[in-house]
Amino acid sequence: MKVLQINTTYNFGSTGRIVAGIDRVLAGACIESYVAYGYGNLQDTHHYKIINQLDSYSHNICSRLTDGQGLFSSYKTKKLINYIDDINPDVVQLHNLHGNYLNYEILFNYLRIKDCKVVWTLHDCWAFTGHCAYFDMVGCNKWKIQCCNCPQKNAYPPSVFADCSRRNYNKKKELFLSLGKRLVLVPVSNWLSDLLKESFFAGTSIKVIHNGINLEKFKIYQKINVRPYILGVAAPWNKRKGLSDFIKLREILDPAIDIVLVGLSKQQIESLSNGIEGVEHTNSIEELAKLYSGAIAFVNTTYEDNYPTVNLEAIACGTPVITYKTGGCVESVNSDCGVVVEQGYVNDLIKAISLIRNRSFQFRSDDLRSFAESNFNEVDCFKSYLNLYKLISV
Repeated sequence: MKVLQINTTYNFGSTGRIVAGIDRVLAGACIESYVAYGYGNLQDTHHYKIINQLDSYSHNICSRLTDGQGLFSSYKTKKLINYIDDINPDVVQLHNLHGNYLNYEILFNYLRIKDCKVVWTLHDCWAFTGHCAYFDMVGCNKWKIQCCNCPQKNAYPPSVFADCSRRNYNKKKELFLSLGKRLVLVPVSNWLSDLLKESFFAGTSIKVIHNGINLEKFKIYQKINVRPYILGVAAPWNKRKGLSDFIKLREILDPAIDIVLVGLSKQQIESLSNGIEGVEHTNSIEELAKLYSGAIAFVNTTYEDNYPTVNLEAIACGTPVITYKTGGCVESVNSDCGVVVEQGYVNDLIKAISLIRNRSFQFRSDDLRSFAESNFNEVDCFKSYLNLYKLISV
């Protein structure tokens, strides 16, 4: 069996590491595994880089001017199709198609007539909306019937002038449903699965497969004797990720406890309050794992999310998670490994941090590690893809 994955990135960022994990599991099962991606360094001959930096800039500019995310990079997408023809995969495994790196219209018109199965792992809601990747914060439900007059056309992926959400919605619906029963959707949370059943994908086959992580990389490191701190990780840090809540948290948190935030821009770091240490984005998993391991708790203030791997990574490094009750976050965090609080309740974050620091909540690093080994091992999680490929290929 031959499997080709297509994603924005490979081996960095949350979805890029997921793709790399599936790639490793498939190779370990003697499956011919190929990956095509927009950003990242070429790893081996089974990997194909779709675009260069100039192509990405051009796509980004055109998208911002026309609200046409995923409708440019035509030439590079046609070259990708030639690559697909060359390897002739039995299964094409899609991930994020937004990200300024391919033309989904050309790709799906090709897949519609290609003799292969298509599995699409959904990491957000972009596939069934006319523009946005998430809609929780604006309370928009237009995606259930017909997107139009988008209330957040300036949100990712941003459009400066045009609002083509009606066109985008209808185009996606027509193209994505054209694959019929050859398409299987894989939401990575039950939360997203429930949304799909209310969208135009209601009649499409759906199989939930939760994300896994590389437990050989994300592991417990010895704590360094530094001031106690709580940790937040995001990329980018914006309103959706709750940066302002960390600012509020700093104002009332015990000054003996520092806050470390990873993934900030240089401008954000320069404007931070005293007591908040900012770290730019890091591609070093070891560096990130050490930061997880040293923290009192990992605090996830996200207001819109699916099944964030940062929660899994922190638990694997022996650190409890305090997360907002957002999307699929509650599917990875329970009383055995962390605390769930309502969105925006900063005082409840303070209470949870205090209880963890004072050991009123008994979270032992070894127990958290065992929880991760039982629930988040990428080998176990991603074998579900192998089973799915075999099932749909019969």
